[in-house]
Amino acid sequence: MPPQKGRRSRYRYITNGTVVGSDPISDYRLIGAARKLEAYHGATALRICVPKDLMLTKYTCDSYSTTEDLRTIDELGYDFMVRDAVKGRWVIRNEFKGRRPCDIDLEALHKSLNGKVGVLS
Repeated sequence: MPPQKGRRSRYRYITNGTVVGSDPISDYRLIGAARKLEAYHGATALRICVPKDLMLTKYTCDSYSTTEDLRTIDELGYDFMVRDAVKGRWVIRNEFKGRRPCDIDLEALHKSLNGKVGVLS
């Protein structure tokens, strides 16, 4: 279901290099803000859309939240993000969806950041 007009979507981020969309979200630590992510050129993260019915647990001693929800990341919806240090921001590069971040060639990531869209097609 698309977000209601006037309401901001709620996101959490996963930086684990072995994450893939078919994994359940309960397997990962969920970071609450993009500004807390690694800021080096070519860093990767998955931005997960968190629906209202997904219950998150956050302890004050942890910088992340968790969930017991067994839905997959694909079911929840996500974007593949890459850090572009030149532009100073995170950019969405969904051409890498379906692959584990650790399996993506750094040269392909850098080509993608330089504006060559669809390097994997």
